[in-house]
Amino acid sequence: MMDNHNFEAIAPDPPLPAADNNSRVAEYSVQNGGVQMVWEYEYPIVPGDEVDTNLYSSAVGSALEMPRTGNVLIDFGGICKVPDESIKPPGETGSPGEPSDNNNRCKHWGRIIEVKHDDSKKVVFDIRVGDDDLTRTVGWYVYRAMKLRCLHPGSPAC
Repeated sequence: MMDNHNFEAIAPDPPLPAADNNSRVAEYSVQNGGVQMVWEYEYPIVPGDEVDTNLYSSAVGSALEMPRTGNVLIDFGGICKVPDESIKPPGETGSPGEPSDNNNRCKHWGRIIEVKHDDSKKVVFDIRVGDDDLTRTVGWYVYRAMKLRCLHPGSPAC
């Protein structure tokens, strides 16, 4: 299950700022009326990854277990970053490039990551969909991600 973690609050506590949120994927076991989390993936801070210190997708995203490998394909599809100062909306407190919850006036992009469905949670595939131009709010959403075996049935790769 994709848990966007948006606003991460339980009343009466105030919502957390976007920069303090981090989306995750969780797998639960439901048996005999009980629920237990059995696996979780939360994007780590990767040395040398200047694009993301956290992966917070404030709106869309998905998680899909891959039938052949058992890996999990994760779509952080609605990453929203504060735009450049020249077009920053009124009331936006973050610095350009920081996570934002203002989905109407931010720079959108997505990231798709495939990880091992074990304790290692090793990243085996990682792609970013978007661009770094913070002077425009036009961006990209990735509603859902699927991994295709091949694009051209009948080709040698299939």
